[in-house]
Amino acid sequence: MSHTSAQSHGLRYSITMPGNSKLQAALLLVTVLAAMHSASFAAQEEKLKQILQEKIPELKIEGVRESPIIGLYEVVANSRVFYSDQMGRHVIIGNIINATTQQNLTENRFNEINRIAISDLPFQHAIKIKNGNGKRIIATFFDPNCSFCKKMSPELDKVPNATIYIFLQATLSPDSVAKSEMILCSDNPPLAWKQWVQRGKIAARRTPCQSAVIQELISLGKKLNIKGTPTTFLPSGERVEGFISGKDLTTRIDQM
Repeated sequence: MSHTSAQSHGLRYSITMPGNSKLQAALLLVTVLAAMHSASFAAQEEKLKQILQEKIPELKIEGVRESPIIGLYEVVANSRVFYSDQMGRHVIIGNIINATTQQNLTENRFNEINRIAISDLPFQHAIKIKNGNGKRIIATFFDPNCSFCKKMSPELDKVPNATIYIFLQATLSPDSVAKSEMILCSDNPPLAWKQWVQRGKIAARRTPCQSAVIQELISLGKKLNIKGTPTTFLPSGERVEGFISGKDLTTRIDQM
């Protein structure tokens, strides 16, 4: 008979295996200790979550887990990522970069938790632009008064074989709503949008327009945690915040 035991957190485990089973006993011991280790960290993570929630009640803390840096914990709150020490005494807002691969681990994690099912978006309320066969589906959120949105709009024409859905997010200034209504209610919304980008003019709409659609799009932006424009979603549902060129956008899609 082979016999082994382990003691952790005040509990003693005894494992007796028949015959010549030392390897099996060792493997079982490793499994038991790993489970106990995992349970210990889970308890620490839940404790830290409670501490931070009490200290920062305005945040909706969705999860806490170990970060790649020993002693530092990743905190997801309001769909954002920041870091905290074990006791919640200090928080760090910033990016963790893998020095070997140069990967931005914080950005990767943000994209992971904010990924969406792009097919679930209300395309009927979007401005549709098709390039080539249109097989790449891209959704982007623009405000008519956003200078970077106007700069990025022509870049979308450079993405080959793509269908681009532009959702107007009228949040930057009071007249963003009026401009969005005039564009969406025009006889040709894609043309109206391009004229606005190129000339800064929008033809007066011929028929009354329901502002309910604009408010619905604003609510959609809040639901998707869109903090600013432009915000773009790739075919995979991955989010890209801020201006991105057509070339870089194509590269990101092709790397999926």
